[in-house]
Amino acid sequence: MAFRSLWSSERKPTPRPHPHQERITRYATAAAAAQQHRKMFQTEDWKVGHGPATLDPGQEDVVCILQGAEVPFVLRPRGISRYKNQSYEVVGECYVHGIMDGEAVEGLEQIDTRWSTFDLV
Repeated sequence: MAFRSLWSSERKPTPRPHPHQERITRYATAAAAAQQHRKMFQTEDWKVGHGPATLDPGQEDVVCILQGAEVPFVLRPRGISRYKNQSYEVVGECYVHGIMDGEAVEGLEQIDTRWSTFDLV
């Protein structure tokens, strides 16, 4: 009887740490820090990205490639400027999967596409 109760007691083995646990912890900490004050979003053409926490789908925010910039930016319409154009506020830079390595502007010179002008406020 004593043998049976000793054998049936619930003993869980001590878990072994993952061989790369330190690297995993560093990565998780860095990823969490990078996401602070950021918000995930999806574009109309189903691309996924993250940008400033102030993103608001109700504000009709737009993702733009600004000539000379190394990353895309989120712009928010702010009304008509004194130049009679739509004016935009810069919300901030963003990451959009699938356009970070120039894919959004590749081949534009072959199809005679012109850049648009934005009035930034």
